[in-house]
Amino acid sequence: MALAAIPVLRAQDTRNVTEPRFPQACVVLTARLSAEKGALSDASERTPDTARIQDAIDHCERGKAVELKSSGPSNIFLAGPLQLKPRVTLLVDGGAALCASRNPRDYDLAPGGCGIVTTGAGGCKPMITAWGVKIHTPKTARNTDGIDPSSSTNVTIVYCDIATGDDNVAIKTGLTPAAHMTIAHNHFYSGHGMSIGSGTSGGVSNIRVSDLTLDGTDNGIPIKSDRSRGGLVQDVSYENVCMRDVTNPVTVTSRNSFPAPLNSASYAVGFSSIGTSW
Repeated sequence: MALAAIPVLRAQDTRNVTEPRFPQACVVLTARLSAEKGALSDASERTPDTARIQDAIDHCERGKAVELKSSGPSNIFLAGPLQLKPRVTLLVDGGAALCASRNPRDYDLAPGGCGIVTTGAGGCKPMITAWGVKIHTPKTARNTDGIDPSSSTNVTIVYCDIATGDDNVAIKTGLTPAAHMTIAHNHFYSGHGMSIGSGTSGGVSNIRVSDLTLDGTDNGIPIKSDRSRGGLVQDVSYENVCMRDVTNPVTVTSRNSFPAPLNSASYAVGFSSIGTSW
């Protein structure tokens, strides 16, 4: 992993990104479930809404929204992973809630692979991505990243509240790079912080993190990889970052283990400078 993190103001999403506006609904789905005392019954958890929500998304016209609406005492939608389409909005009305399925099999990339700690298991599908997302996962839940913009260009993550058992946000790459991202106006609680890595083999560049609050995370700003998947990290800026009760505020490691010393001789790690503006 070669690393050069410097404050560069151009490092951000190159698009003119504005807060989403509510488009006209192509279909309105009404809730069928309710959560008495804040919890779904076992019977309710066996009747997810994934198929009907995904079908509505798949058949919605570009520029319109699939609207999720409460109906009397029923105000809960339960779903596994949902795949959004370009220019189709998933709109959750006030008073309604979209809850993620707790069945790990719903998120399998490989059969039986999600929710276990092993090598080569394939990992998990994400639930969903958007603007103003709230993610609350138990601190003890392993491998529960909040948002992972992987091998993507022109990404904006803003106004999100994230508490997880792993990285709050992790910018990762495989064969293709990750570049031109803005992460702004976010609040992180439990979790491993605003991370780059561990996979950086495709290269990470032009990243701007601003107006970030971290309260009680294990790590603040970790940049991490190992010799099997390291790559160049450059043009990364952090500004207006506030931390409280953060165990490791800034960490750079080539061993992907926290806390760990930086061993540039063994792992061919080099960096020119790290710039921070607080």
